[in-house]
Amino acid sequence: MPTIIFEYPQGEWTAEAPAGGALASVCDVAESPVPFHCRSGNCGTCRVAILEGEALLEAADGKERGVLATLGLSAPAHRLACQVKVGEGAGQIRVRPLSPRMPRVGGLKVPVRRDAEAGRLLVRLSDERTGEIAIPGVSEPEADAVVVIEFQPLGEKRAREVIARIVDCEPDGDPGLYLVELELLEQDELLMELFRENAAATPS
Repeated sequence: MPTIIFEYPQGEWTAEAPAGGALASVCDVAESPVPFHCRSGNCGTCRVAILEGEALLEAADGKERGVLATLGLSAPAHRLACQVKVGEGAGQIRVRPLSPRMPRVGGLKVPVRRDAEAGRLLVRLSDERTGEIAIPGVSEPEADAVVVIEFQPLGEKRAREVIARIVDCEPDGDPGLYLVELELLEQDELLMELFRENAAATPS
């Protein structure tokens, strides 16, 4: 099992990475300084320099190489953390983020409802500033799952997407209703304000 060392001006973060696992998942669990946005290999926010152990990573595909080239970078010396898979074998992988990660927000418990037909969760907080708040692609909330929260603020032409992690979840009365503890991995002042107004922060 390789050891990942995240190098940053404030220090180092170390985590174990299972073979075949996604580097992005390791980053989330280890609370590494690597920033993420789209998580689909399009934006380049999560670009990192591979300082050591590049042979322990699976090779970049054509899409990843193309995005890196647009940013003036190239594999294997640079990679998109959201696209990297850890290969077989033991050893040490040292990476350095090339852009800063925003401060993370502690867990907030919010009520959600399962929308089985659409295969999504709906946050049961009503607010005219945001409209419907959905977590698409999730039929059941699962602890440690990284999800996208989608909503369209009043007066904005495009929907916003905010990356979050489900810290914990529990049934909330009726079937299909849950109380979900969410940790925002990206900052969004409007969403944080709504959550804080309507949900109690969990104790640390």
